[in-house]
Amino acid sequence: MKPVRILALPKYGSKGASSRLRFLQYFSPLQAAGLTIEQHALLSDEALQMRYQTGRYSIIQLIKSYASRMQALLKRGRFDLLWVEKEALPWVPLWLELLMLRGVPYVLDYDDAIFHHYDNHRLKWVRKLYGRRIDGLMANATLVIAGNRYLAQRAKDAGAPWVELLPTVIDLERYPNIPMPKASKVDGLPRIVWVGSPSTVRYLELLKEPLQQLAQRLPFVLRVVGGKINIPGVQVEIIEWSEASEVQSISTADVGVMPLT
Repeated sequence: MKPVRILALPKYGSKGASSRLRFLQYFSPLQAAGLTIEQHALLSDEALQMRYQTGRYSIIQLIKSYASRMQALLKRGRFDLLWVEKEALPWVPLWLELLMLRGVPYVLDYDDAIFHHYDNHRLKWVRKLYGRRIDGLMANATLVIAGNRYLAQRAKDAGAPWVELLPTVIDLERYPNIPMPKASKVDGLPRIVWVGSPSTVRYLELLKEPLQQLAQRLPFVLRVVGGKINIPGVQVEIIEWSEASEVQSISTADVGVMPLT
């Protein structure tokens, strides 16, 4: 039997957390099961790094990224299935994206309510033109994979014919469920760890006051992996994120926090 050929279309490469956890970590077991997977990230690690450093993407880089994604989609006929992270061509009119996906079954994967980027946009014309864009993609998908019940319900309400709930998970071979030595605690202080990126460290601002109050009662170190923040009265430990060191950065801490609005 000829193996199923999948074109995986994640938004990012390995430096993008959503793509790494929703797509890349599944490639090896899927390939071991006999599937053939070819991937094409919309935004390269270099483009993402530039955004982290400057706060925005380069216009030239974006044009090149979209042109490359369009070229990949023009070759979609070589594949049996398209596996798309969120949307293949963000901000492109729905009719054009559906045209570029036509003829091959496609699966959409969501770990975030990106439809609110459109239907809750501050500009009325964006809400009018793009408010139902993601719903149109969901309705025409063969399968929608949702990271939580809220996303799954949106897909069902949009008319998606098949919806599966798959929360974001971790690879237990990388994150073994065994006690890890707190080797980094040379000062003997407990660690509270946050992991993210320069673009998401703003969420940690939500915990400034609680952490300051806690620091007055109990000495601790706030370990910030992948971002930079200064909280007066709190001892902060800044660690650059890398895939190789992520497990140790987390496992040698005591408590994890993930504040969100």
